[in-house]
Amino acid sequence: MVLVAILFGYFFAVGISTPIRSLAASTRAISRGEFHQRTPVRGATEISELAENFNLMASDIEEYIEKLKEAAEENRELFIRLHPHAGGRDRRKRTRTPEAIRAAWQSIRR
Repeated sequence: MVLVAILFGYFFAVGISTPIRSLAASTRAISRGEFHQRTPVRGATEISELAENFNLMASDIEEYIEKLKEAAEENRELFIRLHPHAGGRDRRKRTRTPEAIRAAWQSIRR
């Protein structure tokens, strides 16, 4: 009888801990920026409801990220159209030598 109770307890614990571990792994993936990550939804327990809500949240985040990327691209294109002198150059790629900074400063002061 004790052995049956121990086995029952073990399988019950595994049944609860496995979905929680899976959900924890998915939350770690989301925190790393892997917004496509989903977790399997099994059973009709509170844990499966939690997993389903997690998947909905991950889908919403992924959709928001895509919309932000689209808006950023639209803003970049609009900026380039409004400021043709910018020429679409990426400021991070320019080297800022002391001479270039001095020349820019002098052109502003004129």
